[in-house]
Amino acid sequence: MGAPQQETVVFGTSKALYAAYGAGIVSDPTLQSTPQPGSGAWTNAATPTALTQGPAQAAVTSDTKNNFIVLANYTGGLWRFVEP
Repeated sequence: MGAPQQETVVFGTSKALYAAYGAGIVSDPTLQSTPQPGSGAWTNAATPTALTQGPAQAAVTSDTKNNFIVLANYTGGLWRFVEP
């Protein structure tokens, strides 16, 4: 992932905070997370190999049982992530 100050998309759920770098065609699609309230260590979330560039936008929703994250990625389409 880019330098710590270079995250372009930062968002959160009731369980975790997430950050990813996705600016332009040269980017690292790695999605990192830390448990809420953001005081834990940052770890890499599983990223599909087909996802070659990071996100431009993120949306988060919940059905009261699960959190759903949808990322719009540069040249990678939409990626839906169901938070464990």
